[in-house]
Amino acid sequence: MTTLAQRLAVVLVVLMATACSLTGTGDPSTAATVGDRAIPATDIDEMLASIRNSSAFQEQSQGDTSGQFVLDAQTQLVTQFVRSEILAVVAEQEGLSVNDEEVAAARQDLVDQVGSEEALQAAIDEQGLSEECLMQQLRDQQTQALLQDEIGASTNLAEYIQQEIADVPIEVNPRYGQWDPDALAVAPFDPLAIAGGEEPTGNETPTEAP
Repeated sequence: MTTLAQRLAVVLVVLMATACSLTGTGDPSTAATVGDRAIPATDIDEMLASIRNSSAFQEQSQGDTSGQFVLDAQTQLVTQFVRSEILAVVAEQEGLSVNDEEVAAARQDLVDQVGSEEALQAAIDEQGLSEECLMQQLRDQQTQALLQDEIGASTNLAEYIQQEIADVPIEVNPRYGQWDPDALAVAPFDPLAIAGGEEPTGNETPTEAP
């Protein structure tokens, strides 16, 4: 039987999935920058620590002795944060915004889906997420919907965003990987290239974990 926490986990995964050349940011306190918007490394580290302490993460990462599961989670987090800033930049360019009342209404819809406020809180805690993170995911989801309405259903949103941010510098701290403008995602560096002293160009093909 599907548990309430499992149902919420699916909802959150959907939100996150539907929430430039590389020049690594030189500030160790910054995880990434999108234009003049900076993402503090502490935001990534604190969220990752919270997720790692969650029962869901510990269950899913059992047996992973390489640490790859943690690295993948970190990469996904940085990607999520960068995409949030990208959405904000593009929405601002289009004169679009999502107000707090709309985000609150979306959160209430989520409460209705899982049955109660207590159930939502319990499931969020189990996933290691914060209220702030949940609200940002909901805001991102609504921003995407606004942008899609603006450009029309027949226009590919990802391609549109790529065009809109073509001149926006996106930098990722090498500690977290490298920005892939085609995938609109963070990818790990090729460790062989780094070990050989080569400067990453952003065109490296990520290697698979052994």
